[in-house]
Amino acid sequence: ANVHDLISSGGEAKPLPKSEIKNKAGNVIASQHLRPLFDLLGVCRLQYMELGFEVEHYENLYQSVTGQKKSWDEMLAVSERVWHLTRIISIREIEGYGRHMDYPPARFMNEPVPDGPNKGHCISKPEIEQLLDDYYTARGWDKNGIPTPEKLKEVGLS
Repeated sequence: ANVHDLISSGGEAKPLPKSEIKNKAGNVIASQHLRPLFDLLGVCRLQYMELGFEVEHYENLYQSVTGQKKSWDEMLAVSERVWHLTRIISIREIEGYGRHMDYPPARFMNEPVPDGPNKGHCISKPEIEQLLDDYYTARGWDKNGIPTPEKLKEVGLS
């Protein structure tokens, strides 16, 4: 499933095995588009995430408040644009910003998880590299995590 299908369905994505690192990017991106969308709407995510509040309600509420009709997918597209804009502002403002800033803390690679479903597991540097490669490709970014000009144009940022 593509990213928009995961979020637009209003359903939940199937969990993948903890040891599987492939095909994780879509779920991450879907989550990253939802968070800013609810922030932009000024509403709590609880109703959607926990209670299953249907997307049609957000479309109707948006129209009631603004007088403009926007579909859920159109609202998600705005949220995606925000995500890319946030990234390019960070790149502009933080010297040397790039891939190295997307690594998890070193302890994730060195300290096994003490308990729970991932007990005894740490993530390896090659796994992190693969996850970032997949994520950047799915995002339309280069290997250093910089959005490509084509991607920025696609989302309405020149």
